[in-house]
Amino acid sequence: MSSLKELLKTRLLADVINAVQPTSGSKWKILVVDSPSKQIFDSVCKPQEILNLYVTDIVNIEDPKRQPFPDMEAIYFLSPVPESVEALIADYTNGRPPYARVHLFFSNRLSETLSERIKKSPVPRFLEAWKELYVDFLATENHCFSLDLPWSFSAAMTSPAQSLLNYELEPIANRLVSVLATLGEYPYIRYYHPPQPTSTPTLFTSSSALPLSGKIAEMVQKELDALCRVDPNYPPKSQFSNGVLMIVDRGIDPAAPLLHEFTYQAMVNDLLQPEKIMFEEKPVKLDESDKIWATHKLSHIADVLNFLGQGVKRFMESWEEKNKSASGSSSDKVEQLRDALHSLPEYQELKAKFSVHSSVCQDCMAIYNHYHLEKIATIEQNLATGETAEGKIPKLIEKDVEDIFADKSISHSDKVRLLMLFIIAQDGLAESERNRLFQEARLNRDETQAVTNLSLLGVRLSQAFNSSGSGPSSPYTLSTLRATRLKRKDGDVKFENSRYTPVVKFLLQDQAKNIVDSKIFPWVKEPPSAGYMPGDPSVVLPTERKKATWAQKGSASKNTTPQTSASALVGLSDGKVNADEYRRNGPRIVFFILGGMTLSELRSAQEVMHELKRDIIIGSTHIITPHMFIDTLKVLHRPPGLPSKSHHPYSVPPPKPVSPPPAQRSRSHHGSSRPDGAERRRDGEREKRRDGDSGRRRDDDRERRREDERRRPGGAGNGYDDDDAPPPARGASAGMGSARGRSVPPETGSVPPSSSRANWARSRDPRDAPPPADPRRDARADSASGSSRRTDRDPYLRSDSERAPPPQVSSSQRGDSRGHGLGGSSNGGGRGYPDDRDYGGRDYYGGSGGMERNGSVRGPTPQGRDYYGPSNGGGSSAASSGGRSPALSREDLAADMDKLSVASSSGGGGAGGEKEKKWRIFGKKK
Repeated sequence: MSSLKELLKTRLLADVINAVQPTSGSKWKILVVDSPSKQIFDSVCKPQEILNLYVTDIVNIEDPKRQPFPDMEAIYFLSPVPESVEALIADYTNGRPPYARVHLFFSNRLSETLSERIKKSPVPRFLEAWKELYVDFLATENHCFSLDLPWSFSAAMTSPAQSLLNYELEPIANRLVSVLATLGEYPYIRYYHPPQPTSTPTLFTSSSALPLSGKIAEMVQKELDALCRVDPNYPPKSQFSNGVLMIVDRGIDPAAPLLHEFTYQAMVNDLLQPEKIMFEEKPVKLDESDKIWATHKLSHIADVLNFLGQGVKRFMESWEEKNKSASGSSSDKVEQLRDALHSLPEYQELKAKFSVHSSVCQDCMAIYNHYHLEKIATIEQNLATGETAEGKIPKLIEKDVEDIFADKSISHSDKVRLLMLFIIAQDGLAESERNRLFQEARLNRDETQAVTNLSLLGVRLSQAFNSSGSGPSSPYTLSTLRATRLKRKDGDVKFENSRYTPVVKFLLQDQAKNIVDSKIFPWVKEPPSAGYMPGDPSVVLPTERKKATWAQKGSASKNTTPQTSASALVGLSDGKVNADEYRRNGPRIVFFILGGMTLSELRSAQEVMHELKRDIIIGSTHIITPHMFIDTLKVLHRPPGLPSKSHHPYSVPPPKPVSPPPAQRSRSHHGSSRPDGAERRRDGEREKRRDGDSGRRRDDDRERRREDERRRPGGAGNGYDDDDAPPPARGASAGMGSARGRSVPPETGSVPPSSSRANWARSRDPRDAPPPADPRRDARADSASGSSRRTDRDPYLRSDSERAPPPQVSSSQRGDSRGHGLGGSSNGGGRGYPDDRDYGGRDYYGGSGGMERNGSVRGPTPQGRDYYGPSNGGGSSAASSGGRSPALSREDLAADMDKLSVASSSGGGGAGGEKEKKWRIFGKKK
């Protein structure tokens, strides 16, 4: 018996593609699919395999631009949904038919309404065949399936009426029947029905005493009976006993989706985004065709890293040995040489696979180390198992959780997961304690709702409910398992961060031994008491098996054909098992989880299958990751709908930057060198040494600036600090205020907040930086106003060598300069405050009016550009007008500056009072 993937592939190719023989004489046909049916093909087939079976093209019925082939016959393989049926009818209603004849196949049973809709349309005139197949599921792996219904559990949980509940559960039952029909099984069905007090009553519907798993079990049984009446060949005759179908919901183990799983497959899906994995700028697809992935996807990441290291070594040694043995001219070397050349493509492909998986593992471990997952996993395992790695009861576990909440290096998503796991492990918390943890973890509204919605899965949120109710408890709850079966012995666990065993594994082990309590898992139909049943005590399962041929001594000498496969030389396999041999040990077990299956549960099913030599198929409505599980919990209380995707919590940290070699510094038009990245970093270090401790708080800077302002002659400032000064009123005069005010640059500047000029320079392009203060101009301004302040003591003044180049200011920014300021001397004013918060520690010079043009005031420009213009001498009427300046271009400003002359200030002070013939316009000197 083949695996589930091979069975589905055989049905699709044999019953759909090869079953159609065109009557027009040509063997070629067209395959028309929709998006759901295409996913079914993609899960088991490659497009080239379909095209090799005389298929000209594969087109999507949803594509409005698909090319018609009126002379060819078409195979329509569609899902039984109204959208696909309407698209089929539209093909043969409007205009010329796109295809000559129609061979119609549906992936599942079509409803009566849609069937009548097709019969009354023009489609039957072109219809050659019509068949309903039961293949409506995705075979994700050889022994795993997905119904691809991620919204179904949430929709069923919020159904307000019995009719709506049946409507939501019907697709689940129909697709589950498709899995059983493909397997050829007519199983005995049992479902999870725990004692009432152990689960929250909201898990059950108001109109039925059955849980959701029980409702689905009954619907599946009805569908199977209906299929038997329609198809007399179902179930097919078999030498094996009927299997067992077990149906549970996500509430069976709410802790499993929250734990960090460190197997290779789980880490790739949890830490990375599989659809975005790239290697050498090409997308990477990890599937069963990759032998490294198929062999080691369920292995711990440490084992995978060990295999990659040793596998590459064995790979190179085997290849060198093969080439060495094939060298020579004797006739016996010719066969070996031909064999080596024949396996060369496989060696090349395997070499590329080793490189891909080494890169993927490196990304996983980078995230593992960057987000301190080892620290989190230790606490998670202690909570889930109830004991430490040494087998002791964990003490101060709540303090460990709170320390994680306070650690800023931990991902916020991991904190939410840990909080949920803590509530589950503690079997509920007091409401005040729960709210306190919500605040410490800084949960938002949706995350708080997600924690609350755990109650819909049977999780106790409050300890007040622990004493309510009476009756026996389920042996498969976390509290019961921690006291009994989760206790580990020395040597049982290989990795300390993987000590937890999912509940699914205990259930499968008990079912294989037929010791599951029928009160916890009742049957829909009681199996016959006579005959062979799973785990019958009268049947002794074989414990000692005959060794395979390859494991017997001396078998290698009997093998006349040497093994030349490169995959075999490095210890790879395809991961397939002999299902027929396993079925002889007992009937097949099909395990279905409503509400999502984790990859740790998939691993557990594989382990039980190999340990007990039993054929086990596991599946769910969909496969979930911890991040998807939290997103689903956020909307579990809402009406039906797909959960919204939130941002992925992890990102691969970039590698540590390597300092580039010093580059040749080019001369700018200032006559000074533009600092490169290395010099900016040196400037940053120099800034730290000059300012003292790099971690100085902003409050210290404010106090120092206040003290400096009070010491200045001419006034004590405007009474405001840089960080708490109110913005000026729109249209305020530029010539008002004290002599020591500061000009306020427009709020639309592109310079971000920064605590120092060095920090800004390291994070931004130097061409966008505002210019630093000019110490020579400050000295002139201070001396003119009677200030004795020394420039070498001002940490905000920089020398010419430390000055950043001027930024490139757009014309719109230049035209939006404002002519107002806080303070500003009426006689030309003094120097403004250095604003650390808004403009990276640049100095802004308040002035009465700056430049004049047609009576409009030109104040300080955006980005802190300094205009050393003439003072208007005591404040003219234009200086008191204020308001917004008209927009001027670079050429207009240059023309204005040509017309202006250097004049001494009549107010007797200010930097504009000196006869300075130095003008700066956007970095130009004139």
